[in-house]
Amino acid sequence: MGNLYCSFKAVRIQPDLMNSRINLFLILISFSLFSTASDQKNLLNIGFGDTLAPWVIPDFDQGILPDLLRATLADDYSLKFDYLPYARRILAWRSGKLDVVSDISPTQLANENLGGHYTGPVYVYNNIVVTLASKKLTLLHIDDLYSVSLLAWQGARHTMGNDYARMAKNNPNYNEHPNQKLQVKMLFASRLDAIQLDQRIFHYFREQIRQEGVYNASLPVRIAPIVNDLDAGFLFKDAHIRDLFMRRYNELSAQELSTIYAHYSPVAGANLH
Repeated sequence: MGNLYCSFKAVRIQPDLMNSRINLFLILISFSLFSTASDQKNLLNIGFGDTLAPWVIPDFDQGILPDLLRATLADDYSLKFDYLPYARRILAWRSGKLDVVSDISPTQLANENLGGHYTGPVYVYNNIVVTLASKKLTLLHIDDLYSVSLLAWQGARHTMGNDYARMAKNNPNYNEHPNQKLQVKMLFASRLDAIQLDQRIFHYFREQIRQEGVYNASLPVRIAPIVNDLDAGFLFKDAHIRDLFMRRYNELSAQELSTIYAHYSPVAGANLH
């Protein structure tokens, strides 16, 4: 009887132990659900063009623009970066899939009726026209581009001003492509006369292509600064988040900004891991 009593007594304490475990399990589940809901509430979907290194480097989830957003918003929001063909980022914005979209110029904002809350220009694309020195082309004015085969980035004809738009319309050898690394490859493969792109993008991809060794990207080039620079910023769905970004951005020191940009110099950027 003593053994039976002990056995019976042992069985009776099991429900208490089980209840404790169930309660703990329910607490953990509740905490997990709360955390997930909180994370979802604070999630920001941010759209970038997908071949804009060193401004945006999808393979490593890095770049100047992602780092600017991390430096200003990561303490308060979970940032999800979506890398899209350049024109598709606007379609994704219009469809409501994005909370933030990058590379919006004041001209584009006015012309395309995008809505939202704009930061104003916070960074600048320094656009250049690049030719191989061996072609001996003299480009002193945008009108000199009418007679050359020119490959630009997707959307340039709608963004670079009236003189550029006229040139793009009347030059039968003008084309655009969303892949800017391809632009640089085609230049060094002598497949065209000139390319038009941001100087940081050119130098970044030139160094990357040089290291890959397929094309001779060390060939001498001529750089013609004959097209407009492009001021750009971010477009936010929420005005309060835009204001938070601007406040934090304006609080960044010159040294902090310089560090972000310097991290993506052509040599350093081409070797990112």
